[in-house]
Amino acid sequence: MTTDPIKDFFDEAAPQRINPSAARAEFAAMAPAFRIARRRHRIRMAAASAMFAFGLTAAGTAVLATIAVAPTDPISEPAGPPDTVSDISDTAPESDATDDHDDLDNGDDPSGDTNDPGSSTTESPAAAAADDPTDPIDSSPDSGDDEDDEDDESFLVDETEPALDGSKYRRDSLGGSVTVELVDGALHLVLVDEADGFTGVVDKEKPDEIKVRFRGNDMEYRIEFKLVDELVEIGVSTDGDSDD
Repeated sequence: MTTDPIKDFFDEAAPQRINPSAARAEFAAMAPAFRIARRRHRIRMAAASAMFAFGLTAAGTAVLATIAVAPTDPISEPAGPPDTVSDISDTAPESDATDDHDDLDNGDDPSGDTNDPGSSTTESPAAAAADDPTDPIDSSPDSGDDEDDEDDESFLVDETEPALDGSKYRRDSLGGSVTVELVDGALHLVLVDEADGFTGVVDKEKPDEIKVRFRGNDMEYRIEFKLVDELVEIGVSTDGDSDD
């Protein structure tokens, strides 16, 4: 007997035929268990819903209680502007018109000047000297100013350096040497080195000018530094017969 492999394959792959009566009987046997399982599932869902609702209610109650109990800081209202009229009336100085009027009624001069011939007036020495025509006035010019003017006129620039903050400048002469430094835009004297037989004297020490004299051996040497237009001008001058 010959077999058809293709037919056998499809017969095995085809689903088994179900008897409706058998299937109905099997379903009827499973129905009670299904009803019990469905009932238990509904009970569990109801219990879970009730617990969730209870927890939500308790949490809301706690939050409301916290908000109701929490203290609230009173809001301080800003102080309003002061009563300008009352403040001015309280702090305004009393008028002196009444006192001045009383002084006039009593014959007193408000300015404090009186024409009483018996009263004595003390006059300052400066005013007395100015009123006295016999007091000679010293009209001679200041010798120190003339000396500075002469020195300025005789000052000859031997060297010019740029004015750099923090820089030092040195100048030598037969009478000695001088060193200055520029700090914050001003000249500062650093060192005065005297030669043998000479004495150094600082004649002028200003932020824009420094002058030193060296005197000795019937000679005088002047070293001067000037700060002019962001430049340091350096000069040396010489005078003979320093004793005059």
